[in-house]
This record gives sequence, structure tokens and C-alpha cells, in this order.
Amino acid sequence: MNIRYLIISSVISLSTLSTICCSKPLSPQNNTQSELSKIYEQGGKYFLGKEVPKDYSKAFSYFKKAAEKGLPIAQNDLAGMYLKGIGTQKSEEKAYYWYEKAAKNDFPEAQYNMGLMYDNGYYVSKNRSKALEFYKLAAHQGYAKAQYNLANAYLSGNGVQKDINLALELYKKAADQNLSEAQYNLANIYSDGSLVKQDNKKALELYTQVAEKGIPEAQNNLA
Repeated sequence: MNIRYLIISSVISLSTLSTICCSKPLSPQNNTQSELSKIYEQGGKYFLGKEVPKDYSKAFSYFKKAAEKGLPIAQNDLAGMYLKGIGTQKSEEKAYYWYEKAAKNDFPEAQYNMGLMYDNGYYVSKNRSKALEFYKLAAHQGYAKAQYNLANAYLSGNGVQKDINLALELYKKAADQNLSEAQYNLANIYSDGSLVKQDNKKALELYTQVAEKGIPEAQNNLA
């Protein structure tokens, strides 16, 4: 059976979309952090058009203010806006600068995004080894997209020694966080049975979960 896997999650991630959109508050440690969080959250409202008219320029200004004062989540989103040219002039150099700042502050989403910078050659030369280093840092902190990209690497042997057991472990961790791509690849592994003992029940459960989210590959497998 020829199984097609979804190979790489390559979308730069903005924290705004998960933090503000889902009303998941930040957890400030002190009054300064609390003030910075409020600035960041106001930027998120302008970014999403939540409670205020959507205004990317204002969102950029709020993110920049919080980022310059050291808030890692704001540094990550400011970098994303520079990379995509949202609310400001596009600059891969400035994107790299702010992602690196946030990554050095141990912000896992920024570590993942740094991995993508090296994987895709944004501002820097492509460097698979560097990309994997950053994916590992983020995956160690439980960041699902990084776990997924690492799982793909171990499944295919791309930049690392092939390790099916480690790939399976990482797919499971990402799938447990409801990451569709990981659930789909894990379903394929269980359905195929060439890498692990075939388990059609688990495969069906995972395909169903992914299909319900509108992923056509999973819907086709259930047809």
C-alpha cells in the first residue's frame, strides 16, 4: 500500500491567533508583566478586529511596544508581521532579529519559527541542522508543530538518522494536542501496518477526527 504522508508544517505561527482569538489570557508574573500583557492583548484586538475595527498598523505598534520591553510573545508576533509585511514594510532581517530575541527567551513558538527560517532560507541560508536544533528546543517544551516537524524528520531520515519509534512517539504527542497533520500521519501509520502493528480501529478514529476538521485527505480515506 502506497501511503502519502503530510510532510512538513511550514506556516509561520503568530501567537495572536491562538492567544487572543481563544480568549486565553497570559499569566503575568508581576505588575510590569501585567502591563506588557495588556499592551500585547490590545495589539491582538486590533490584529483580529475584536472589540475594535481591524487595524494592522495599530496592532504592529502595540506589539512593537511590548516587544521592545521584552515580552517574548509580542516579540514573536512582531517578527511574524515583519516577515509577512503585515502592518509594516516586509523585512526578513527584522523578522529574524525578533524571532531570535524571543527564542533566546525560551518562547517555544519562536523557536519553531526560527526552525522554519532556517528550513526555508528566510534571511539566512538554508540550514537543515540549525532548523532541527530549533525544532528540538520547541518540541522539548511541548510545542506540537515542532514535534510534528521532528516526527517527519525521523520518519524520513531527513537531516537525522531514521528512527520510526521516535517518529511515532512525536506524532502521538502532537496528535494528543489535536494537531491535524500529526493525527493524519499517525492514522496512515496504523492503517498501513508496515511500520507498526496494523490497527484499523485506531486509524479509523484518527481519520474521523481529522475528517471532521475538513481535511480532504482524511475524508477521502473514509469515503
